[in-house]
Amino acid sequence: MKKHRYLKSLLSCLGILSLIPIPGMAAESLGTIANNLLVPATGIAHMLNLASVICGTGFLLAAVLQYKNHRDNPQEVPLSRPVTYLILGLALVLLPYFTMISQGASFISSLF
Repeated sequence: MKKHRYLKSLLSCLGILSLIPIPGMAAESLGTIANNLLVPATGIAHMLNLASVICGTGFLLAAVLQYKNHRDNPQEVPLSRPVTYLILGLALVLLPYFTMISQGASFISSLF
């Protein structure tokens, strides 16, 4: 008996949810649907760029600290560790700028 009650409540909730209009369903064309899907993608791209800069800054700070530790005790921390952190930090900090440059290049090439 309880199964039927849960099934009834589930079906009634699905019925109510099917009456709620979804903006993507009321689109006039396929292009409008594609534009609606691209809006969240730009937000995700901005978040990834911000995360890249934050992580890159952390790697650069870790490189400085590891280099200080290497200067204090070279036997404990090899020099390759701060150099690796430095390279990773620079790559992560510069990654958003590379994407902006590539987007600008594709925009310029589309003009010609």
